[in-house]
Amino acid sequence: AASGFDFSQAGLNLAVGDSPGPAILPRDYPTGRRFAWSYGDFLGLINAVRNRDISTSEIVTWLWCIARSAVRADIHATWSWQDPRPALANVSAALGKLFLRSGS
Repeated sequence: AASGFDFSQAGLNLAVGDSPGPAILPRDYPTGRRFAWSYGDFLGLINAVRNRDISTSEIVTWLWCIARSAVRADIHATWSWQDPRPALANVSAALGKLFLRSGS
């Protein structure tokens, strides 16, 4: 795990009802690293647009912040230059949800 946290092990522990526990945290946690979850930001934007909770200028600002965060990040939760297909598939599915009405 590039962030120094074993998310997979923590998820497995939680799935079987155990606490993730402090043993999963590394002793030398890397500080000063920037983390981005662009897909999560994008989902939040889609939700705001679908609910009409956001103006056009706020949409542009939100997109700018997503792009800036993605470019500046040292660690990406879902994006990998070695294999961008899973992240692109997630974004494609999210865009489909934006343009499809519920129950259609």
